[in-house]
Amino acid sequence: MLVAIVPPAVDSTVEKIGLVVITLERYFKIVHAIAHRKYYRDWMTSVGVAVLWWAWRMISVGVA
Repeated sequence: MLVAIVPPAVDSTVEKIGLVVITLERYFKIVHAIAHRKYYRDWMTSVGVAVLWWAWRMISVGVA
C-alpha cells in the first residue's frame, strides 16, 4: 500500500476549494434561479467535488 505524506497546506487548500465549489453552486441557485433550473444538473456539483478530490489524490501520490 502506497502512503503519501501530504503537506497540511494542500489538505486545507483542497477543503477550501471544495467549499467554494459548493458555495458557488448555492449562489447561482439563489441569484440566477432561472438559468440554474435550465442548465444545472444534479451531477454537476458532484463531478466538481470528485475532480477536486481526484486531483488532490494525484498531487498527494506525486503523479501530477
